[in-house]
Amino acid sequence: MMSLPADSIALLQRLSQMIRQGHLTQSQVAEATNVNQSQISRILSGQIKRTSRNVARLCEYVESLPIGQLTMLDQRQALSDAALELWDGSDEHAKVLRQLFSNLRELQTHSREQSR
Repeated sequence: MMSLPADSIALLQRLSQMIRQGHLTQSQVAEATNVNQSQISRILSGQIKRTSRNVARLCEYVESLPIGQLTMLDQRQALSDAALELWDGSDEHAKVLRQLFSNLRELQTHSREQSR
């Protein structure tokens, strides 16, 4: 899966995880996406070299799932992926991002206190 875009890899990993955890079956995904179950198995096992129409369909399917269907782990992974997309890899930038999250937490706490 190395030649796929990072966002596609993350979505496919999320789909694979949801199947492993029993939230979905490959058959359910096949029915919902009109992608053959054997193709889904091949894609999720990493036996692909490039993005295809089927990969795009699977990614679109994961993106279309209601947030309630995503487990806490899925949500944490999505948040982590989003933060990593912003990070340039430097220590300085990591510090700035941590401060940003800290500021957001303080803002959230302040907003809750104001609404009481």
